[in-house]
Amino acid sequence: MNYDSSTSLTTGLGFILKQIKFAKKILKRRMGEIVKRKINAVPPVRHISGSFKYFCKSRKIGTISDFMQYNKEFKRTVIISLLFIVITTNMFSQEKGFKAGIMFGAVASQVDGDMLMGYNKGGLQAGIFLTNKLNKTNGFSIEMKFIQKGSFVNHQDSINPANNRYYKLRLNYVEVPFLYNLYLKKKFMLEVGAGFAYLISSREDKDGNGSMPPDPEFKKFDFPF
Repeated sequence: MNYDSSTSLTTGLGFILKQIKFAKKILKRRMGEIVKRKINAVPPVRHISGSFKYFCKSRKIGTISDFMQYNKEFKRTVIISLLFIVITTNMFSQEKGFKAGIMFGAVASQVDGDMLMGYNKGGLQAGIFLTNKLNKTNGFSIEMKFIQKGSFVNHQDSINPANNRYYKLRLNYVEVPFLYNLYLKKKFMLEVGAGFAYLISSREDKDGNGSMPPDPEFKKFDFPF
C-alpha cells in the first residue's frame, strides 16, 4: 500500500485554511457587533466635587415632602431611598459614632467621548447623609443628594467666527452613594465610593439654538463611582 504524502499535506492545508477563513468571518461579525454597541451606547458622565457637611444634633432624619415631583418612577426612587436611609439610621442610631446631617457643595463634570476635554460644566449638589466614624482616620457614609452634571464648551474665535462653538448639556440626578471616608484632620476628609443614580431631567443647547432633549437620550438609571 502506497502512502501519498503530498495529497495528505494538501488536504491538511486546505482544512486549516478553511478554518482560518471561518474564524475570520466570526471575528468580523463580533467586531461589527462591538462597534455597533459602542455607537449606540451612552457615554459615561464623570464628576469631581467638594461639599460642606453639617451634623444635626438629632440622629434621626425627618421626612421630605413634595421633593421634585416629576413622575411616579422618580417618586418611587426617592421614597425607596429615603426609607433605606431612615431604616439604616434607626438600626444604628444607638451605635457610637453614627451621625446624620445635611450637605451641600460644588460639582465639576464632563461626558466621556463627546470630544470636549475637561471638567468644564459647573453645578451644585445638596442632600442628607448618614455617617459612622470607625476610628480616628476611617469611616463610611451613605448619602442621598440632588446633583447637577453635564458638559459645556464656549469657544469664540475672533479671527474666524466659523470656528465658534457653544454647547451645554444639563443632567440633573438624584444619587445615593455609599462612601469610604478618610479623615485627614478634625474637619477635613476625603471620600470615595459608588452608588446608584436616577436621571430627573436632561437638556442640551447646541450653538445657542435653544434648549431641547438630548439625542441620543441618556439612561434613566446610572451607577456612578
